[in-house]
Amino acid sequence: MSTVFGTVVAGVSVYVLGQIIIKFIIEPILEFRHLLGRITQFFLRNQGEMISAEGSESTENELFVLASELLQKRQAIICYSRLSWLYGLPSSDKVLDAAKSINQIGNRVRTDKAERADEQERIYEAMGKIESSLGINVSYKK
Repeated sequence: MSTVFGTVVAGVSVYVLGQIIIKFIIEPILEFRHLLGRITQFFLRNQGEMISAEGSESTENELFVLASELLQKRQAIICYSRLSWLYGLPSSDKVLDAAKSINQIGNRVRTDKAERADEQERIYEAMGKIESSLGINVSYKK
């Protein structure tokens, strides 16, 4: 009888441990990677608006949301600094730099015509920084 009880306890323990690993480690990492894909998709879809510094208010707001979500998803991953290396994620500092760059683009995407040329250059530089920090494509250049 104790062998059956031990087997059941071991099976339940393995199941519970597996669910903990899935819910607290695997799912947050997959959500973070999904967000990186959303950032790529957003930048490629709205590239003309951003580079020309003629973005709409919705584009500006979405940039702010993406920057804050990027930091939120990074915080959701337990032991990010250790797991980032294991799963090939950008370092915590690079994620913070990318979020700052996304936020900077959000602040510059809607400007007056007089300031537009200067803002376009800064936006382009920030996009390059996002690409190098996160290891994703945010433009069609190569």
